[in-house]
Amino acid sequence: MIDTTEAGGGSYPSSEEEKVKTTTGTITITYSFQDDEVPLYWNEDDIIDYIKSNYREYTQELENVEIEINEVEEE
Repeated sequence: MIDTTEAGGGSYPSSEEEKVKTTTGTITITYSFQDDEVPLYWNEDDIIDYIKSNYREYTQELENVEIEINEVEEE
């Protein structure tokens, strides 16, 4: 095996640590649905539970995505 330690083999230059900042915010996604059929005896909570369990079916009706950045702090 060839010894490359004197030629710098096996050593890697260290890069400077990248400066970062932290941020917080809110993502609001709006879906539209219309004329969904549900059992007559379901109340509002039943409908909400159904939608939460099957929300992927509603992604086809994506209307709007709003992103709000609340805070940015440099470190």
